[in-house]
Amino acid sequence: PADVAGGAGHQDEAAIAVHATSLPEMTMVVRSKRELRITQTAGLTPAGWAADTRGSDVGRRMETMNCTARVATICAVAILASAGVLLAQEPSSKRRPTGPVDRKQCARCHPEVKAHAVTHGPVVVDGCAACHRTESVERHTFSTSDRVCVQCHKAPEAVGPVQHKPVAAGDCVGCHNPHGGANKAMLRSTSVNELCLACHDVSGGAKFAHAPATRCTDCHLPHSSKHAKLLRQPRAKICLECHKTIRKAVASARVGHAPTTDVRACFNCHAVHASDHPSLLVDEVNPLCLGCHEDVRAELDRAVHVHEPVVDASCTVCHKSHGSDNFRLLTAAYPETLYAEFTEENYALCFGCHDVEMITATTTTTSTGFRNGDVNLHHVHVGNRRTCRVCHRTHAGPNDRLVRESVAYGRAGYELRIGFEKTADGGGCAKTCHAPAAYTRLARLDDGEPR
Repeated sequence: PADVAGGAGHQDEAAIAVHATSLPEMTMVVRSKRELRITQTAGLTPAGWAADTRGSDVGRRMETMNCTARVATICAVAILASAGVLLAQEPSSKRRPTGPVDRKQCARCHPEVKAHAVTHGPVVVDGCAACHRTESVERHTFSTSDRVCVQCHKAPEAVGPVQHKPVAAGDCVGCHNPHGGANKAMLRSTSVNELCLACHDVSGGAKFAHAPATRCTDCHLPHSSKHAKLLRQPRAKICLECHKTIRKAVASARVGHAPTTDVRACFNCHAVHASDHPSLLVDEVNPLCLGCHEDVRAELDRAVHVHEPVVDASCTVCHKSHGSDNFRLLTAAYPETLYAEFTEENYALCFGCHDVEMITATTTTTSTGFRNGDVNLHHVHVGNRRTCRVCHRTHAGPNDRLVRESVAYGRAGYELRIGFEKTADGGGCAKTCHAPAAYTRLARLDDGEPR
């Protein structure tokens, strides 16, 4: 103060700076006998005692003192105490209580428990004791039961037998903040998906992702379910809730595909969350199909010649995956029986690739190589109600043009040997459906002789 700075004749008013080396460094400012203050200072050097007396008698007396920093500090404190000094120190750091506390006042030391957009009800009413049980008053420690949440919240066991592992372990707080959160679910993450993906890696870096994989609870229940994988519905139904076109195909198909309706349903062929294959298939189309259709796989393994669509495309060129109105899940019409009347509509499957004139033309030199001179032998055979598979295999075989060695006939499946032999410009068949016959593309033959 200005009146102190003048100093002369005021023995009871002075400013004294005391530097202590063994105790926290303090600056003591003496304003009068009735008002003294101690404030902490920083950056002072332990160079013994220094006094800024500003000309006061007290200062001159302090300058003559020759004692250690500890003794000087004790002396100063004693002087201040005798003068009725009010000591004001910086507040100490928060310390753990060592005695009984008012359980309604927990938030005074723990304000973070209420710092949420949505606060848990017991926290709102300072009901900490509802969840936290005192273990030691002296150490101020508490514990909670692993079933504390279900005291208020309905036990998941009452909902379904399949439980999420954290729920079964009573680890509710693994997903939920017990004090509050950004939404009413009080999740520990900003979104459900972010929370789920912290434990479940569902994509694995795959090329194709299922859109609902970004909305986990569209398909899964978080706590428990009646169905495997915590699904909201059985596997055979849950996918069809979104895939309505497939649902219609499965429901209305005259011929159904067994994997679509068994217990695994869609999961037999499709990955649920992500895949490296289109349509989220678990494998490429042909290996996937042949994983079940072992008879066709065996046929392909020993084949010399393979039908082009099997090699160049996939099974789905001719077969539907989910259901069809045509036998064997065919994508278009084809006669079911070995013998059938010919119409273009009945052979729509074949004419998806083959020119219809291969069958309809009575004579030709270009539409087919199976001709006797210019007589179209396809027209002869199919016109006589022989379907394609009387002479040809569907997927693969040992002979060119997939010509069969024999054909199953009758209910007993008796094998009629065809005995086809190819020549440079034609071929011939052994006695089976008719007497042995040969043909050449160079000229018409009649019972093996040129006409």
